[in-house]
Amino acid sequence: MILILLGFSFTTVKAQECDCKTDVAFLAERYKKDYSGFQDFKISHPDYKKQFQSFIDRSTTINDVIKCHEVIGELIAYLDNGHVAFGVLEENPKFEELYEDDDKDYYPSLVFPDSGTALLTIKTGNLDYKIDLDTLIENNKSKLDITEHLIIDLRGNSGGGDDTYSNVIPFLYTNPIITNGTFLWTSENNISLLSNMLTIRICRKKQDNKSGKW
Repeated sequence: MILILLGFSFTTVKAQECDCKTDVAFLAERYKKDYSGFQDFKISHPDYKKQFQSFIDRSTTINDVIKCHEVIGELIAYLDNGHVAFGVLEENPKFEELYEDDDKDYYPSLVFPDSGTALLTIKTGNLDYKIDLDTLIENNKSKLDITEHLIIDLRGNSGGGDDTYSNVIPFLYTNPIITNGTFLWTSENNISLLSNMLTIRICRKKQDNKSGKW
């Protein structure tokens, strides 16, 4: 899986311009170097080099944020794998036009409608929310263990990292629990990304230990 969050590179914010070629070339290069499925992509898209270059060439003369947004959107549509996320930074002078922030609450929740039922809502598989889901389950484990019915609401959940829901699996069925590992391309960027994620998790767990949550 590759998750790329792009922010436009502004040459001059006041003029509402961007360095579109740099952004488009960045996305194409990151996809080639960091996406584990790229080897298969090359087979199914034998003309990918020509297509990538055509997007870069188109972006060369573009310095308008909106038009650049359209080209990047077309490139992502060409990649067509569901693993590339496109976002814009608040520093973008046209942020309000390009991105509608609905302040959606992605935190998991757990309620017990009655003594025999638990309703667990998981709104996203984003790894950023794993620690919240793990903490929620850990804090209610004793009660979940004796609850007869567990309902898991995944409506609107578009997926994410497999590890996010790893602590939910034991509540779905009993031993043996067999899981298949996830394959990642061992690029320099992916190694750095996972190392940073691990560091953040360790720090957050230490903080929870100090606060008595674990």
